[in-house]
Amino acid sequence: MFTLGGTTGVVLANTVIDIVLHDTLFVVGHFHYVLRMGAVIRIGVGIYLWGPILRGTSPRKT
Repeated sequence: MFTLGGTTGVVLANTVIDIVLHDTLFVVGHFHYVLRMGAVIRIGVGIYLWGPILRGTSPRKT
């Protein structure tokens, strides 16, 4: 996510290239990729952290 999203973000940070790519599928693809993968990572982390608690298998503190 960070490699591809970051690379396309750096490309879009260049003003000359951004003017040329404005309103193209490159910009749309960049935003969708970054936002979608950010959501997938957040969901995965949430399942990893909250899964044992919701299933009742988390270690008990003594």
